[in-house]
Amino acid sequence: MTTMSVCCVKGFKWEGTPEGRTEKIANGKYDAYVAGNNPDAAVLIIHDVYGWDNPNVRLMADHYARNTGATVYVPDFFLGDTLNRDKYPELSNQEFLGKYLMPFIGRHPRDVREKDIFAVTRALRREHGYEKLAAIGFCYGGWAIMRLGAKPEDQPEDEDKDAKPIEGPLVHAVSTAHPSLATEKDIDGVVVPLQILAPETDQMYTPALKQFTFDAAVRNKIPLDYLHFPGIEHGGLMRGDQKTVESRQALVRAQYAAVNFFKLHLDLIE
Repeated sequence: MTTMSVCCVKGFKWEGTPEGRTEKIANGKYDAYVAGNNPDAAVLIIHDVYGWDNPNVRLMADHYARNTGATVYVPDFFLGDTLNRDKYPELSNQEFLGKYLMPFIGRHPRDVREKDIFAVTRALRREHGYEKLAAIGFCYGGWAIMRLGAKPEDQPEDEDKDAKPIEGPLVHAVSTAHPSLATEKDIDGVVVPLQILAPETDQMYTPALKQFTFDAAVRNKIPLDYLHFPGIEHGGLMRGDQKTVESRQALVRAQYAAVNFFKLHLDLIE
């Protein structure tokens, strides 16, 4: 059975007003928040359980676009379904987890959402014409970026039978902060440069999975950027408290580490 942790529920909303725009992408099938205007290089963000309209992920997209020069996409991979913690202030985090988060995840299992994630990613390369594409996933999105970074022959079959094959890897680099639902097989399958933004305390990305990541990267000769965030818990790099020094410093460190990772692998370093 798919499980999530109470740490996937907790968090803070950040201050600020998103500056991007909303568009229809992939032949108009998906809504997406978009920041930036680079026609050649893009970053795909795969959101956490709070979805594409969470102001935090939109502010993050603005930050990436502003500091990398890439176009950044946050598609709605939950297809209009939403999870709103604020609607149930009377519930403890544990109660919200059991009553709302777990049924929500049950409506969006990996095998169902993987098809949408690959459809969007392939559309960004083909229809939108991006020669260079990186992906980052937070919490729920963590398993997905690892699948995107796998060998083409290990990925889902392309549903567009008549489309021209995509040359080389589907994405050129993948990053994740506190991934959830990721397996050893997912980690071992990554064949492109990988970045891990890893809080010290994480019930979803356990010490055993962290060690497996190191071992797999060495065994498979995959470039690995691993950042350890002492004192930070799962979820803290997308929903951390901006008003505390330790949390704010971790957020800034994670944001700029991702920016530099994207710039390097999208050939955006001047």
